[in-house]
Amino acid sequence: MVNTFILPRVSVIVPVFNGELFIGNCIEHLFRQSYPKEKTEIIIVDNGSTDKTRDIIQSYGLKFLFASKRNPGAARNEGMRVATGGVLVFIDADCLADKNLILCHVMAHMYFEVVNPRVKIIGGGIKGYNTNYWAICDDFCSWSALHPSLSPKIAVSHPTANLSIRQKLVDTGYFFDEELSSGEDYDFCKRVTRDGYQIYFEPRAFISHINRTSFAKFMSHVKDWTQSERQLRQKGITMTAKLSIVEWGLVYGAVFMEKVLGILYNSVRAKRFHVIFFLPFIIMREFFHSFLLFMVELHYNEDKNREKGAFFNYFRQKFNRNS
Repeated sequence: MVNTFILPRVSVIVPVFNGELFIGNCIEHLFRQSYPKEKTEIIIVDNGSTDKTRDIIQSYGLKFLFASKRNPGAARNEGMRVATGGVLVFIDADCLADKNLILCHVMAHMYFEVVNPRVKIIGGGIKGYNTNYWAICDDFCSWSALHPSLSPKIAVSHPTANLSIRQKLVDTGYFFDEELSSGEDYDFCKRVTRDGYQIYFEPRAFISHINRTSFAKFMSHVKDWTQSERQLRQKGITMTAKLSIVEWGLVYGAVFMEKVLGILYNSVRAKRFHVIFFLPFIIMREFFHSFLLFMVELHYNEDKNREKGAFFNYFRQKFNRNS
Protein backbone atom coordinates (compact mmCIF):
# COMPACT_ATOMS: atom_id res chain seq x y z
CA MET A 1 0.00 0.00 0.00
CA VAL A 2 1.38 3.41 -1.02
CA ASN A 3 1.83 6.04 1.66
CA THR A 4 -0.31 8.89 0.33
CA PHE A 5 1.77 11.41 2.26
CA ILE A 6 4.67 11.01 -0.19
CA LEU A 7 2.50 11.21 -3.31
CA PRO A 8 2.87 14.46 -5.31
CA ARG A 9 0.03 16.72 -6.36
CA VAL A 10 -1.11 15.96 -9.91
CA SER A 11 -2.63 18.24 -12.54
CA VAL A 12 -4.67 16.55 -15.29
CA ILE A 13 -4.87 18.80 -18.36
CA VAL A 14 -7.61 18.15 -20.93
CA PRO A 15 -7.94 20.32 -24.07
CA VAL A 16 -11.37 20.25 -25.72
CA PHE A 17 -13.04 21.70 -28.78
CA ASN A 18 -16.73 21.01 -29.48
CA GLY A 19 -16.62 17.90 -27.34
CA GLU A 20 -20.20 17.77 -26.08
CA LEU A 21 -20.54 14.12 -27.13
CA PHE A 22 -17.71 12.85 -24.93
CA ILE A 23 -16.35 15.46 -22.47
CA GLY A 24 -18.84 14.42 -19.76
CA ASN A 25 -17.76 10.78 -19.95
CA CYS A 26 -14.11 11.86 -19.88
CA ILE A 27 -14.67 13.92 -16.71
CA GLU A 28 -16.60 11.13 -14.99
CA HIS A 29 -13.72 8.70 -15.52
CA LEU A 30 -11.32 11.26 -14.04
CA PHE A 31 -13.59 11.59 -11.00
CA ARG A 32 -13.32 7.82 -10.43
CA GLN A 33 -9.53 7.76 -10.09
CA SER A 34 -7.92 5.73 -7.31
CA TYR A 35 -5.46 8.58 -6.76
CA PRO A 36 -6.25 10.79 -3.72
CA LYS A 37 -8.76 13.44 -4.76
CA GLU A 38 -7.18 16.04 -2.48
CA LYS A 39 -3.97 15.71 -4.49
CA THR A 40 -5.63 15.93 -7.91
CA GLU A 41 -6.70 18.95 -9.92
CA ILE A 42 -8.53 18.68 -13.24
CA ILE A 43 -7.89 21.50 -15.70
CA ILE A 44 -10.19 21.64 -18.72
CA VAL A 45 -9.06 24.06 -21.43
CA ASP A 46 -11.68 25.07 -23.96
CA ASN A 47 -10.41 25.80 -27.45
CA GLY A 48 -13.32 28.00 -28.50
CA SER A 49 -16.17 25.48 -28.51
CA THR A 50 -19.44 26.55 -30.13
CA ASP A 51 -21.57 23.66 -28.86
CA LYS A 52 -22.64 22.79 -25.28
CA THR A 53 -19.15 21.81 -24.11
CA ARG A 54 -18.80 24.66 -21.59
CA ASP A 55 -22.22 24.03 -20.08
CA ILE A 56 -21.34 20.37 -19.56
CA ILE A 57 -18.02 21.25 -17.89
CA GLN A 58 -19.72 23.69 -15.54
CA SER A 59 -22.40 21.11 -14.67
CA TYR A 60 -19.65 19.05 -13.04
CA GLY A 61 -18.58 21.98 -10.90
CA LEU A 62 -15.33 22.44 -12.78
CA LYS A 63 -13.77 25.69 -13.80
CA PHE A 64 -12.27 25.86 -17.24
CA LEU A 65 -9.67 27.94 -18.99
CA PHE A 66 -9.98 29.43 -22.44
CA ALA A 67 -7.29 29.22 -25.12
CA SER A 68 -7.85 31.94 -27.70
CA LYS A 69 -5.59 30.20 -30.23
CA ARG A 70 -7.52 27.24 -31.59
CA ASN A 71 -5.10 24.34 -31.46
CA PRO A 72 -4.41 21.65 -28.83
CA GLY A 73 -0.85 22.82 -28.19
CA ALA A 74 -2.04 26.28 -27.15
CA ALA A 75 -4.71 24.71 -24.93
CA ARG A 76 -2.20 22.47 -23.18
CA ASN A 77 0.15 25.40 -22.68
CA GLU A 78 -2.63 27.36 -20.96
CA GLY A 79 -3.15 24.44 -18.60
CA MET A 80 0.59 24.05 -17.96
CA ARG A 81 0.94 27.70 -16.97
CA VAL A 82 -1.62 27.45 -14.16
CA ALA A 83 -1.00 23.84 -13.08
CA THR A 84 0.03 23.40 -9.45
CA GLY A 85 0.94 19.71 -9.64
CA GLY A 86 4.42 18.24 -9.50
CA VAL A 87 3.30 15.82 -12.21
CA LEU A 88 1.23 16.93 -15.21
CA VAL A 89 -0.93 14.32 -16.95
CA PHE A 90 -2.26 15.03 -20.45
CA ILE A 91 -5.20 13.19 -21.96
CA ASP A 92 -7.58 14.11 -24.77
CA ALA A 93 -11.26 14.84 -24.30
CA ASP A 94 -12.24 11.75 -26.30
CA CYS A 95 -10.32 9.46 -23.93
CA LEU A 96 -11.62 7.51 -20.94
CA ALA A 97 -9.11 7.03 -18.13
CA ASP A 98 -8.62 3.71 -16.37
CA LYS A 99 -9.20 4.14 -12.62
CA ASN A 100 -5.46 3.70 -11.92
CA LEU A 101 -4.26 5.99 -14.71
CA ILE A 102 -2.92 8.78 -12.49
CA LEU A 103 -1.47 6.41 -9.91
CA CYS A 104 0.46 4.44 -12.53
CA HIS A 105 1.85 7.63 -14.09
CA VAL A 106 2.95 8.93 -10.69
CA MET A 107 4.52 5.65 -9.58
CA ALA A 108 6.53 5.50 -12.81
CA HIS A 109 7.81 9.05 -12.29
CA MET A 110 8.73 8.34 -8.67
CA TYR A 111 10.56 5.16 -9.68
CA PHE A 112 12.62 6.84 -12.41
CA GLU A 113 13.35 9.85 -10.23
CA VAL A 114 15.53 7.44 -8.24
CA VAL A 115 16.59 4.82 -10.80
CA ASN A 116 17.00 6.90 -13.97
CA PRO A 117 16.42 10.68 -13.60
CA ARG A 118 16.85 11.10 -17.37
CA VAL A 119 13.30 9.77 -17.85
CA LYS A 120 11.13 12.89 -17.80
CA ILE A 121 8.16 11.72 -19.88
CA ILE A 122 5.87 8.76 -19.25
CA GLY A 123 3.67 7.58 -22.12
CA GLY A 124 0.73 5.37 -21.23
CA GLY A 125 -1.12 2.58 -22.98
CA ILE A 126 -3.94 3.32 -25.41
CA LYS A 127 -6.67 1.01 -26.64
CA GLY A 128 -9.87 1.56 -28.61
CA TYR A 129 -13.16 1.96 -26.78
CA ASN A 130 -15.75 1.40 -29.52
CA THR A 131 -16.30 -2.15 -30.72
CA ASN A 132 -17.87 -2.01 -34.18
CA TYR A 133 -15.85 -3.23 -37.18
CA TRP A 134 -14.48 0.16 -38.28
CA ALA A 135 -13.60 1.24 -34.75
CA ILE A 136 -11.56 -1.95 -34.27
CA CYS A 137 -9.82 -1.34 -37.61
CA ASP A 138 -9.01 2.17 -36.41
CA ASP A 139 -7.77 0.78 -33.11
CA PHE A 140 -5.30 -1.53 -34.85
CA CYS A 141 -4.07 1.18 -37.21
CA SER A 142 -3.79 3.92 -34.58
CA TRP A 143 -2.81 2.25 -31.31
CA SER A 144 -1.44 -1.27 -31.95
CA ALA A 145 2.06 -0.21 -30.83
CA LEU A 146 0.65 1.29 -27.60
CA HIS A 147 -1.73 -1.43 -26.48
CA PRO A 148 -1.88 -1.97 -22.67
CA SER A 149 -0.98 -5.67 -23.13
CA LEU A 150 2.48 -4.82 -24.48
CA SER A 151 5.67 -4.63 -22.44
CA PRO A 152 7.09 -1.37 -21.04
CA LYS A 153 10.14 0.10 -22.79
CA ILE A 154 12.12 3.25 -23.55
CA ALA A 155 10.30 5.01 -26.40
CA VAL A 156 11.20 7.46 -29.17
CA SER A 157 8.00 9.54 -28.99
CA HIS A 158 4.48 9.33 -27.60
CA PRO A 159 1.12 11.00 -28.31
CA THR A 160 -0.42 13.43 -25.82
CA ALA A 161 -3.62 11.37 -25.75
CA ASN A 162 -1.97 9.77 -22.71
CA LEU A 163 1.28 11.33 -21.55
CA SER A 164 2.71 12.80 -18.37
CA ILE A 165 5.67 15.00 -17.52
CA ARG A 166 7.37 16.40 -14.44
CA GLN A 167 6.61 20.04 -13.64
CA LYS A 168 10.40 20.52 -13.80
CA LEU A 169 10.19 20.37 -17.60
CA VAL A 170 7.81 23.32 -17.63
CA ASP A 171 10.04 25.21 -15.21
CA THR A 172 12.94 24.81 -17.65
CA GLY A 173 10.91 26.19 -20.56
CA TYR A 174 9.38 23.21 -22.34
CA PHE A 175 6.04 24.07 -23.91
CA PHE A 176 4.14 22.94 -26.98
CA ASP A 177 4.67 24.76 -30.27
CA GLU A 178 1.51 26.83 -30.73
CA GLU A 179 2.15 27.28 -34.45
CA LEU A 180 1.41 23.59 -35.00
CA SER A 181 -2.25 22.58 -35.21
CA SER A 182 -1.17 18.92 -35.12
CA GLY A 183 2.07 17.03 -34.59
CA GLU A 184 2.89 19.23 -31.59
CA ASP A 185 3.34 16.14 -29.42
CA TYR A 186 5.99 14.69 -31.74
CA ASP A 187 7.80 18.04 -31.79
CA PHE A 188 7.64 18.28 -27.97
CA CYS A 189 9.03 14.77 -27.49
CA LYS A 190 11.75 15.35 -30.08
CA ARG A 191 12.97 18.48 -28.31
CA VAL A 192 12.99 16.76 -24.93
CA THR A 193 14.90 13.69 -26.18
CA ARG A 194 17.29 15.87 -28.19
CA ASP A 195 18.32 17.48 -24.91
CA GLY A 196 19.28 14.13 -23.44
CA TYR A 197 16.09 13.14 -21.63
CA GLN A 198 14.14 9.93 -22.16
CA ILE A 199 10.55 8.75 -22.66
CA TYR A 200 9.25 5.57 -21.03
CA PHE A 201 6.24 3.62 -22.22
CA GLU A 202 4.24 2.37 -19.21
CA PRO A 203 1.29 0.35 -20.58
CA ARG A 204 -0.37 -0.07 -17.16
CA ALA A 205 -1.22 3.63 -17.20
CA PHE A 206 -3.84 3.29 -19.91
CA ILE A 207 -6.84 5.01 -21.41
CA SER A 208 -9.57 3.92 -23.82
CA HIS A 209 -9.78 6.09 -26.92
CA ILE A 210 -13.13 6.74 -28.60
CA ASN A 211 -12.30 5.64 -32.13
CA ARG A 212 -13.91 6.29 -35.51
CA THR A 213 -16.98 4.16 -36.11
CA SER A 214 -17.58 4.51 -39.86
CA PHE A 215 -15.58 3.60 -42.95
CA ALA A 216 -15.44 7.25 -44.06
CA LYS A 217 -14.03 8.46 -40.72
CA PHE A 218 -11.68 5.49 -40.51
CA MET A 219 -10.14 6.39 -43.88
CA SER A 220 -10.21 10.17 -43.44
CA HIS A 221 -8.27 9.95 -40.17
CA VAL A 222 -5.05 9.54 -42.15
CA LYS A 223 -5.62 12.98 -43.68
CA ASP A 224 -5.19 14.47 -40.20
CA TRP A 225 -1.92 12.60 -39.74
CA THR A 226 -0.78 13.73 -43.20
CA GLN A 227 -1.56 17.33 -42.26
CA SER A 228 0.61 16.82 -39.19
CA GLU A 229 3.50 15.61 -41.35
CA ARG A 230 3.04 18.56 -43.70
CA GLN A 231 3.27 21.07 -40.86
CA LEU A 232 6.34 19.38 -39.42
CA ARG A 233 7.95 19.63 -42.87
CA GLN A 234 7.06 23.31 -43.20
CA LYS A 235 8.80 24.12 -39.92
CA GLY A 236 11.82 21.92 -40.68
CA ILE A 237 11.09 19.72 -37.65
CA THR A 238 11.28 16.50 -39.62
CA MET A 239 14.19 15.93 -41.95
CA THR A 240 13.95 15.76 -45.72
CA ALA A 241 16.19 14.86 -48.63
CA LYS A 242 16.54 15.38 -52.38
CA LEU A 243 15.50 12.11 -53.94
CA SER A 244 14.09 10.98 -57.25
CA ILE A 245 10.48 9.87 -57.62
CA VAL A 246 11.64 6.26 -57.86
CA GLU A 247 13.62 6.58 -54.63
CA TRP A 248 10.66 8.18 -52.85
CA GLY A 249 8.54 5.30 -54.08
CA LEU A 250 10.99 2.82 -52.60
CA VAL A 251 11.08 4.68 -49.29
CA TYR A 252 7.33 4.79 -48.88
CA GLY A 253 6.81 1.31 -50.22
CA ALA A 254 9.06 0.16 -47.39
CA VAL A 255 7.27 2.46 -44.91
CA PHE A 256 3.96 0.88 -45.93
CA MET A 257 5.31 -2.63 -45.41
CA GLU A 258 6.87 -1.65 -42.09
CA LYS A 259 3.56 -0.25 -40.82
CA VAL A 260 1.52 -3.29 -41.77
CA LEU A 261 4.11 -5.72 -40.40
CA GLY A 262 4.39 -3.59 -37.25
CA ILE A 263 0.64 -3.80 -36.68
CA LEU A 264 0.76 -7.58 -37.11
CA TYR A 265 3.82 -7.93 -34.88
CA ASN A 266 2.41 -5.83 -32.04
CA SER A 267 -0.98 -7.50 -32.30
CA VAL A 268 0.58 -10.95 -31.94
CA ARG A 269 2.66 -9.73 -28.99
CA ALA A 270 -0.53 -8.45 -27.37
CA LYS A 271 -2.28 -11.77 -28.22
CA ARG A 272 -4.82 -9.95 -30.37
CA PHE A 273 -4.95 -12.62 -33.04
CA HIS A 274 -8.30 -11.41 -34.38
CA VAL A 275 -6.31 -8.79 -36.31
CA ILE A 276 -6.48 -11.21 -39.24
CA PHE A 277 -10.19 -10.41 -39.75
CA PHE A 278 -9.43 -6.71 -40.18
CA LEU A 279 -6.28 -7.02 -42.27
CA PRO A 280 -7.74 -6.12 -45.71
CA PHE A 281 -8.89 -2.69 -44.55
CA ILE A 282 -5.78 -2.17 -42.43
CA ILE A 283 -3.71 -2.72 -45.58
CA MET A 284 -5.97 -0.36 -47.56
CA ARG A 285 -5.65 2.46 -45.05
CA GLU A 286 -1.92 2.10 -44.53
CA PHE A 287 -1.38 2.12 -48.30
CA PHE A 288 -3.49 5.29 -48.57
CA HIS A 289 -1.58 6.90 -45.72
CA SER A 290 1.81 6.02 -47.23
CA PHE A 291 0.67 7.39 -50.59
CA LEU A 292 -0.38 10.71 -49.02
CA LEU A 293 2.96 10.97 -47.21
CA PHE A 294 4.73 10.17 -50.48
CA MET A 295 2.94 13.15 -52.06
CA VAL A 296 3.98 15.38 -49.16
CA GLU A 297 7.61 14.41 -49.69
CA LEU A 298 7.41 15.19 -53.41
CA HIS A 299 5.87 18.58 -52.69
CA TYR A 300 8.70 19.57 -50.36
CA ASN A 301 11.42 18.16 -52.59
CA GLU A 302 10.81 19.73 -55.98
CA ASP A 303 14.51 20.42 -56.43
CA LYS A 304 15.78 17.67 -58.74
CA ASN A 305 19.45 18.11 -57.75
CA ARG A 306 20.21 14.91 -55.90
CA GLU A 307 22.60 14.69 -52.99
CA LYS A 308 25.16 11.91 -52.82
CA GLY A 309 24.11 9.24 -50.34
CA ALA A 310 20.81 11.01 -49.60
CA PHE A 311 18.68 7.96 -50.33
CA PHE A 312 20.37 5.65 -47.86
CA ASN A 313 20.76 8.35 -45.20
CA TYR A 314 17.11 9.31 -45.43
CA PHE A 315 15.98 5.70 -45.49
CA ARG A 316 17.97 4.97 -42.33
CA GLN A 317 16.73 8.04 -40.44
CA LYS A 318 13.13 7.47 -41.53
CA PHE A 319 13.07 4.05 -39.93
CA ASN A 320 14.92 5.23 -36.84
CA ARG A 321 12.07 7.70 -36.31
CA ASN A 322 9.37 5.06 -36.75
CA SER A 323 11.03 2.50 -34.49
